[in-house]
Amino acid sequence: MEQRRVIDVQTGKDSNTITNFVEQLESKCGVRNCIDNVCIDMSPAFILCTTTMLPNSKITFDKFHIVQHLNKALIQ
Repeated sequence: MEQRRVIDVQTGKDSNTITNFVEQLESKCGVRNCIDNVCIDMSPAFILCTTTMLPNSKITFDKFHIVQHLNKALIQ
């Protein structure tokens, strides 16, 4: 995170999004165990697949979805 280098951006809303990222990474000789931080939304599918496919990574939830949840909580 110190370098703030984005490796890849995927589209989609299911666990295949994470799987596709890992496959693409490894096709370019990347090592999944070297990924130490992943920024995703709060989708349970994303969370489960990230912890399974990228076990050494910490999850950071993206700012947009955090703010969205906070706004919903304030309105209720």
